[in-house]
Amino acid sequence: MKKLLLSKSAPLILSGLVLLYVLSLIYTFSMMSKVSFDTFNKNFAEAIVPPSISSGALRYSEEKELLKTEKLELYKAYTSEMKKNK
Repeated sequence: MKKLLLSKSAPLILSGLVLLYVLSLIYTFSMMSKVSFDTFNKNFAEAIVPPSISSGALRYSEEKELLKTEKLELYKAYTSEMKKNK
């Protein structure tokens, strides 16, 4: 009796597993396309309005330039110390 019940429910179990697999594939590909679509939108928006024009970009570039000068000063101080120690 158990064998007969198991043999009748096996196709149902297998079809359920196949359905779950197909749904997971659909979900995975929809997430992948969403990510690439968001990246495309970001790149497209930057092409229309370059980051240098956007509101925070000027402040960001100023901070980046300040950081570069600080790094340069630290490097110069380090090299001068290394020359003194030789």
